[in-house]
Amino acid sequence: MDGAEVEYIGEMMLGLNADIVGAVTNLDQVHCTTVEFEERVLRTHAWLAKYLAYVAAYQPGVPDRIHLDAGAWENRIDYISGSWAERVGLYESLPSIFEPLAAADLDRVRRQGMALEARQLESLGFSCTTEPGGGERLLRYGSDSLFARRRAWVRMDHRGPAAQFE
Repeated sequence: MDGAEVEYIGEMMLGLNADIVGAVTNLDQVHCTTVEFEERVLRTHAWLAKYLAYVAAYQPGVPDRIHLDAGAWENRIDYISGSWAERVGLYESLPSIFEPLAAADLDRVRRQGMALEARQLESLGFSCTTEPGGGERLLRYGSDSLFARRRAWVRMDHRGPAAQFE
């Protein structure tokens, strides 16, 4: 990724929203298994985490400063706003690659990062839970109205793959 890709955050947010809506729509319509649903949501979340790291490196204030169309603005509010300042602060607290990091500091940053990503997953409308026998499971806790609103954003944006949700 380079700085030019940061300029396309609106399109990236549309793609993110389309992926999340697609995962929920497919699950709701029983077009995929629970495992496929979990993989799709977690893959989208992992992509988002990496993309936000790149955006923060190039322009830490970009989600608050750049011009976005209405759908991208709503996606930004829905998916990024709640954790953006904390994300940038966490990244800024890290030393450069040339500086050593004590094991205790690495553990602290790792725990902060895990908590941040758990909250980011919640902003997508999902949470992970530990099963009684071990293992983890992804749960959708976002309301039907939340996902209906997100589906409408995809439909509003003629550039998006809206037809797959109709």
